[in-house]
Amino acid sequence: MPSRPSPLSLVCLLLAAASCYAQDPDLAPHVDITKLRKHVTYLASPELEGRRSGAGIEKARVYIADLFREAGLQPKGTNGYMQTFGAKGLGKNIIGFLPGHDPRLKHEIVLVSAHYDHLGKRGKLIYPGANDNASGVAAMLEVARVLHERKAKLKRSVLFAAFDQEEQWLIGSMHFVAKPTVPLKDITICINADMLGKNLADVIRGYVFVLGTEHSPSLAPVVKKAARGLKVKPGLVGTDLIGIRGDYGPFKAKKIPYLFFSNGEHSAYHQPTDTADGILYPKLLASTRLILRTVASIADLPTRPVFSKPTPSVDEARAFVGVLDQLIPQGKMLGVKGTDMAVMNFLRAVAKQAVEKNQISAEQRQILKLGIQGVFLSLRRMLSNMFRPR
Repeated sequence: MPSRPSPLSLVCLLLAAASCYAQDPDLAPHVDITKLRKHVTYLASPELEGRRSGAGIEKARVYIADLFREAGLQPKGTNGYMQTFGAKGLGKNIIGFLPGHDPRLKHEIVLVSAHYDHLGKRGKLIYPGANDNASGVAAMLEVARVLHERKAKLKRSVLFAAFDQEEQWLIGSMHFVAKPTVPLKDITICINADMLGKNLADVIRGYVFVLGTEHSPSLAPVVKKAARGLKVKPGLVGTDLIGIRGDYGPFKAKKIPYLFFSNGEHSAYHQPTDTADGILYPKLLASTRLILRTVASIADLPTRPVFSKPTPSVDEARAFVGVLDQLIPQGKMLGVKGTDMAVMNFLRAVAKQAVEKNQISAEQRQILKLGIQGVFLSLRRMLSNMFRPR
């Protein structure tokens, strides 16, 4: 019969166990709203002229690469942090690498990405792109900084990629997938952030929409757990509702699991009015914390997520109910006509029925898909007449 351990040995065991968890169990509180604001303000400043070409985009590249260096990321481009592409070498992805710590899993990679380019200048007008996508870049930079400064010992490696030329048919991310600087088979997931600092249609508060869980259902509970205690709700919706609208597209085409975080379109989308002073920084803070927690959780999963055929989820119906509960009361202010209002009430009833039964049929999902696409097409037309330069 083995002897009982002494009190002193028990204390030593407890201290040893505690040392294994010396890093913060929750890294999210270390995301800094001041730093997020600083990144957005600089990237969307007149000095950078909309980050399309010339000196403006070069300054953005230097800024991002310098912060990758400060975050202790290893260069993973073809020339330092830069991966140059295009006939004239004008496109540049910026790529940095944080090695994992598990001998068995460190070859697997969690990719965190955001595009840094925007629309540049048109005539005398500058398109600053504060939300699209200085906000996503700021979130990515904060995730990298926190992981480095808190000495997070994640099992899998994390690759950070600031993609260029997203606004030109996703050319930067397509080039990376065609000529990856790490083995493509090792990329466990692409986490993509694009437009995190506004409200959908300027009125849907409290939501950041997350695409991709329909292809990897095991990720839905990961995202929902990551959102606990944060002042933002993840609206889990299917990619087919909006199509390919970001740099997750080339990864989806390769059947690599992905999560796309976005607030959706708003009145300043692709307009000169998308300025740094219009960003909802508390929402950007909460969304960044959600992404950081998601990254850390996936990096430590015992098995990598699997890409599969999309499956209907009642989570999508819950998101629809939440959105429509806010949208319907504000319909008149937005100029929603009677027919569209009737459609929205019908869609809410269909979604509510699915939520109450805690399951959604293929038929209900098809009704919601067609109806929601129609509603947001109408909203897009309304938004196109708001706050446009005269």
